[in-house]
Amino acid sequence: MANIMTLALDPETRDLMFDADGMLQCVYDGEAIAQNIRNNLHTWKGEFPLNTAHGTDWERVVGHPKSEAEDKADDVVRASIFQEPYVREIESLAITADGRSIGADFSGILYDGSTIRVGVNTDG
Repeated sequence: MANIMTLALDPETRDLMFDADGMLQCVYDGEAIAQNIRNNLHTWKGEFPLNTAHGTDWERVVGHPKSEAEDKADDVVRASIFQEPYVREIESLAITADGRSIGADFSGILYDGSTIRVGVNTDG
C-alpha cells in the first residue's frame, strides 16, 4: 500500500488533534483510511463545495418511511465506503436506525490485504 497520511481528527468532535507540544498529529495507512471513511459517512453529499460528489447521499434515506429508508441505507452506505479508493471489499456491514440517528458498523479488506473496522453514528 502507498504510504497514506492525513491529519488526525478527534473521532467525537472531528476537531484537529494536537500532541502535548502543540504539534498537529497525523494518522497513517489503515487508520487514515478508516478516518476518511468515517468522515465520508458524516458528510452529506454536496456539502463539501470543492467536490460536490464527495459524501454520503443521506437524502435518499432521510425523510422516507422507515422500511423504505432501511432498504436504501445499505446501498447508500456502501457507495459512500467505496469512495475511498483503497477499499477492495466490504466483509460486513450492519446498519441501525433509531429515530433520527443512523449507525453503521463496517469491516472491510483493503487492497494490501489488511482489514479495517469503522463504526459511525450520525446522531440525527
